[in-house]
Amino acid sequence: MLKSFALFVVCVVAGANALCYDGTTAVANPNLNFCVEYRASACCATTSEQLLAGHLQSLNGTLGSGNCSENARRLGCAFICDPNNFNFVTPTSTSLTGNFTSFVVTSLYDSCKCVDDNGTIGDTYTTAIDFFTALNIPQQGPAPAVNFVNSSSAGAYNTTLLPPSSFDTCMCGSGQPPNPVPGLSLCREYSQSSCCDTTTEGILINHIASLDNEFGTANCAENVRRVGCAFLCGPNNGAYVSMNFPTFRGNFSVTLTNGVYNSCKDRCWTGTDTFGQIYPNASSFMAALNVPAQGLSPAINFDISTSSKAYNGPVLSAAAADMLGCAEATTETSSASAVLVSYLFAAFIAVLLL
Repeated sequence: MLKSFALFVVCVVAGANALCYDGTTAVANPNLNFCVEYRASACCATTSEQLLAGHLQSLNGTLGSGNCSENARRLGCAFICDPNNFNFVTPTSTSLTGNFTSFVVTSLYDSCKCVDDNGTIGDTYTTAIDFFTALNIPQQGPAPAVNFVNSSSAGAYNTTLLPPSSFDTCMCGSGQPPNPVPGLSLCREYSQSSCCDTTTEGILINHIASLDNEFGTANCAENVRRVGCAFLCGPNNGAYVSMNFPTFRGNFSVTLTNGVYNSCKDRCWTGTDTFGQIYPNASSFMAALNVPAQGLSPAINFDISTSSKAYNGPVLSAAAADMLGCAEATTETSSASAVLVSYLFAAFIAVLLL
């Protein structure tokens, strides 16, 4: 997704003094058209700037066309062209490391996390560090590795970036913007930006704790947790959760739902049957998570969707403990009723009405 940053392995203009990261002097380059702010004094050649421009522009579908893309351009241009990049770019024979402040790392993430490319950047990278680390490129042949590092060093690059574009702003299903909730524990990945609070998260915690025997403690359980937390706390759940009474619907991608199902299908549930024997496909498994309307409470549906807005966060493959089957599992005892599965998500009725 972010392969464009391999282009940071670039040629620099030769010189004498230690201003550029390779020990050369920055020079004027009036031919710069992408990193125009560095025309008067640059550590990059026009050819390397053109590589940067081509690769970043090819990522408009991922980074969008707003302030996220512009902020990525600014950091890319600083990395290769800033006349003082000697201060924050550390070269070795096998790598280039750019040191950036936490303020820059967080600002870039804040401007990008709600950009939607078949699921938001924030769905894939739930923290600023995760997203920044994803810019890294491993060593390829003679080209050194390129590393983007969050650094507290005095020389780390620091600048003010643009805020999120209005069309790239996260929104909760309630119509309100997400907020930091540092006290989250079960859904801790959303503590920096969340559509839930600790009280509503507590309802989910209690239900998951009561169902340990159903989903276990391995990757099946973790994937169910991720789906539940994304529905409840995801900072842009307004994109994939529709709250139209009497039915609230969460739209989840085919890839994600297949991943969740595959991690759970071989897990023994009733003592004699696995989840896969009871639910022969991802569609029937997700349908079992639905909660019917009860009185004034809406129905909660977990839908499989091919929409580009469907939630498509990462899931784990089945662990060994998820694949024992009923012949090997000796402690799996629970009712075969599909109603039991939906108990985990009954919390959402109360949560989404708060």
